[in-house]
Amino acid sequence: MKAKKYNPSRFVLMLVILPLTFNGILQSIAEPAAIVSTTSGLLKGHSSKGVMSFLGIPYGADTGGQNRFLPPKPPEPWENVRNAEKYGPQCSHQKPPMYGDITKILIYSDLPTSEDCLSLNVWTPDVNTEEKRPVMVYLHGGGFFMGSSSDRYYEGGNLARENDIVVVTLNHRLSVFGYFYLGPDAGPEYSSSGAVGMLDIVQALTWVRDNIAQFGGDPGNVTIFGQSGGGMKVSTVMAMPSANGLFHKAIIQSGPGRWLNTPKEASKLTADILRKLNLTAADTKQLAAIPADKLLDAASGGMRLIPVMGNNAIPVHPFADSAPEQSARIPLLIGAMKDESTNSLLSDPEWRSMDEGTLKQRVAALVGKQDAQKVIDMYQSSAPNDPPQFIWASILSDSGFFNETYPLADLKSEQPSSVYMYRVDWRSPVLGGIIRAAHAVDLPFVWDNVDVSEALVGKGPDQERMAQMMSRSFAEFARSGDPNVPGVIPKWPEYNKIDQATLIFDNQVRVENNPDQEKRAYWQAFKASSD
Repeated sequence: MKAKKYNPSRFVLMLVILPLTFNGILQSIAEPAAIVSTTSGLLKGHSSKGVMSFLGIPYGADTGGQNRFLPPKPPEPWENVRNAEKYGPQCSHQKPPMYGDITKILIYSDLPTSEDCLSLNVWTPDVNTEEKRPVMVYLHGGGFFMGSSSDRYYEGGNLARENDIVVVTLNHRLSVFGYFYLGPDAGPEYSSSGAVGMLDIVQALTWVRDNIAQFGGDPGNVTIFGQSGGGMKVSTVMAMPSANGLFHKAIIQSGPGRWLNTPKEASKLTADILRKLNLTAADTKQLAAIPADKLLDAASGGMRLIPVMGNNAIPVHPFADSAPEQSARIPLLIGAMKDESTNSLLSDPEWRSMDEGTLKQRVAALVGKQDAQKVIDMYQSSAPNDPPQFIWASILSDSGFFNETYPLADLKSEQPSSVYMYRVDWRSPVLGGIIRAAHAVDLPFVWDNVDVSEALVGKGPDQERMAQMMSRSFAEFARSGDPNVPGVIPKWPEYNKIDQATLIFDNQVRVENNPDQEKRAYWQAFKASSD
């Protein structure tokens, strides 16, 4: 049976809450400085945690005004030496409303937003050297409608220093500015509208290809990685012809992006936004002049605006019925958190006090009355001590995330490149331990930034051990395509459709074959019956 597009709104709220950010200016030592030559001009970097940092580097021109909804253009060259000591502004977006305990662990950036936002950041152990280090390019989370590269977890000093790699983060257009589909009425120059936010990422990767050698990086060994919405962006880049050859490995964290919007689906969103603005798609000059806040209001925050496929930029869905052929030889590391949904459930006023009756009502609404008790029994049998709130959280996590993560890995494993699967079971102690292995808890570990992440993961030897295991194995995958680090983690076998070997990151790291097979089989059958 031909796969049907999975509705991203089913778990899009889980993607809202992913990144933690800080006040925007890296606290770094000003000396010594280094001067690097790029294709746009000279840059002055600064020391940061034992490496050199270069922040706020323009890789594209201002996307406002007449450049709005168009593919990115190169940045204007600059004269003299540009001081790369501050992050650039966030790309224009609206933040979702947040309240309650979620605000205690997730802190968003207070940097200004702008349409002149196409910038990237580099951390490197050394510059102007013949050495070629692996390069890790991060695509930030926040769905496709919010977030920025200035998230607290994304400070790349520790990851670069401890693993002798070059780390790059970047901003790209979001929400209505990145994914507003204008259709044929707008004219041929707007044929990529609905995908320009992803074309920004390709332009940033092109910048990396052309410049990263000056920062001690190897343009022939680039890994793209991202968490939540960033993982979906990684999936999408893997299907973009213009990105072919610009990266060599991929890591998808808690964001299995298999389907995008079709032109038909996107046209419905476009009609709704244009109706609110009293405009048509042909009114491109008026659209270019509308204040950014008004556009965002018309898009209601932009959660439903995701990349549009079926065009030259993104011809096909990334992982619908098969893995993208152009990325057939790109090794993939993929995984998710055991309790993905608990962060989003912190804003649910009924969640903590949920009883058996409420649980059954919710499960029935999800799978139907005929299957509700069957599903509850299946989850309670594997976690008999879990109260209803955690049974519900596990059901949401499996149906939304793992129900897409393993099928994506299955499709990729049919290609000649290697695939590695992981799951994070480590439970955060914050908020009395209620979030368990929640969405985004892995970020301080992958980035080795436990020192600034106490609000989300606490602190102590367990946290430092997790950071060592995850950051070193992810960096080793970027280096060689194999995440194994002897003496740090147990032997991590490649994934295949039969064994489905999965490394479980926890205080006691282990490998499991076919974990939670009964549950995953149910959700796959449920999805197939819904197609």
